Amino acid sequence: MIFRRGNIFFVEYADGTIGSEQKAGRPAIIVSNNRINRRSDVLEVVYVTIKSTGVSSTALCEQVHSVSRQRFGSYFEKCTPGELKRIDEALLISLGITRKNFLFSIFSYQK
Repeated sequence: MIFRRGNIFFVEYADGTIGSEQKAGRPAIIVSNNRINRRSDVLEVVYVTIKSTGVSSTALCEQVHSVSRQRFGSYFEKCTPGELKRIDEALLISLGITRKNFLFSIFSYQK
């Protein structure tokens, strides 16, 4: 299996969720970068809501999950460039990353 950023796979069910945590056993979009995807045994994903046919699904970008490659099942499809751009924007907002605080953190660590 080839894992690339923006690909959507079914992620097998895993025990151990609490409260509002999203359970596996649903589609997920790979959001980790392709360099990590080629080398790591664990990939970063956001789960996707499951809706009836003809209804748009939602990428749950407020909850990024680390998932073992062993949990990845069947391949669904790839996000369009527009969808991936909206996911990137939602991840930045969810994680509180702005250009200003990103540059500040880079220069802070260089001291």
